[in-house]
Amino acid sequence: MELDLEDELRRCMMELDDSMEEGRFYGDGFFVNEFHEMKEYPARFKRYTRMYLSSFEYLLDLLEPEITPQTSRPTDICAEQRLAITIRYLATGDQISSIAQVYKVGESTLSRIIKHTCAAISRVLCPRYLRFPTEPIWHNISKGYHQRWNLPHCLGAVDCKHIHIEAPPHSGSLFYNYKKTYSIVMMAACNHRYEFTRANIGSFGGESDGGVFSRSAFGRHLIAETLPIPRNYTNLPGSNIKAPYYFIGDDAFALRTDFMKPYSDRNLTQEQQIFNYRISRARNCIECAFGILVRRWQVLKGRIAIHPNAVDNIVLACVCLHNFVMSRTQAQERTCDDAQQGRQVVVEHEPNVAPAAVQLRHDLTRYFMSQEGQVPWQLDYVNRGRNQED
Repeated sequence: MELDLEDELRRCMMELDDSMEEGRFYGDGFFVNEFHEMKEYPARFKRYTRMYLSSFEYLLDLLEPEITPQTSRPTDICAEQRLAITIRYLATGDQISSIAQVYKVGESTLSRIIKHTCAAISRVLCPRYLRFPTEPIWHNISKGYHQRWNLPHCLGAVDCKHIHIEAPPHSGSLFYNYKKTYSIVMMAACNHRYEFTRANIGSFGGESDGGVFSRSAFGRHLIAETLPIPRNYTNLPGSNIKAPYYFIGDDAFALRTDFMKPYSDRNLTQEQQIFNYRISRARNCIECAFGILVRRWQVLKGRIAIHPNAVDNIVLACVCLHNFVMSRTQAQERTCDDAQQGRQVVVEHEPNVAPAAVQLRHDLTRYFMSQEGQVPWQLDYVNRGRNQED
């Protein structure tokens, strides 16, 4: 009789371990006990999922066909729990073991859920929230940069961000970056409302920003002039100066007629300093977009302990979710001061620059000094700290 009880206890423990690994610990775990109750408290739910309940439910409706288990076993994890687990991982960057313990799910099962759900998020949201803008949308973006950031004809700000990873085996120095860590690079462009319009993810951390740009599909098409953006020259607002539409970036990128960057000389004239301020002020959009992205999806803040191929999908899912949440949020978040100049890289000269690009930058410099193109505070800003009485 005593032996039968020991056998029964052993059998129950084995079933318990199997249920933990397969999916759900019956009647227990955060999802069963607290997640649904949390929906009654909007502020708490938003802190937990980084979005309002209505947005979470709409996202679940979009993803449910992609993430619902194909089988009907009792231990299968439902689509809502899969999404909740993945959102929590992206929002916090917690270790897999910690989330598995809270949700009472096996670690290997939870890892598969996160990878599968991130791939589904990218697949479903990309065509809706990260599609390439049409020409009317480009014109709206240009109008937004002019109205909000006082920079006419701008189509977006471009920059790169390093996503830290664990060193992949046998990778040598491919992922080793100038900060002496291992990373992949995300190059992105954004509009005037901090929403990403383009993202290239997965370049080696050892590449320069300019190299990442020139090898990306976005950069190749822009250089070849096959990118479907407005290519006509039109008058700058209130003036007779004709200018094309262009992107903006820092000094890591090449100066082109469709890509403006600040002057990089050390001894700048007042007009050139004002040009740099106006460009850098608008370029802050991409810095703010990265800031909002990382603050909301904190898995990007630390080192991601997953193979780089899987990291690409995680980062892309975060970018898609960023645009999804931003598009459904009434009040746009602000993380930067409008007047902040942003990061600049100073070099001595600019080789291999087309004369037309140099002329366009000169024309914009003149325009920013004109009555039609200036902003009232620009002179005070570039002269701050000077000529002050002791």
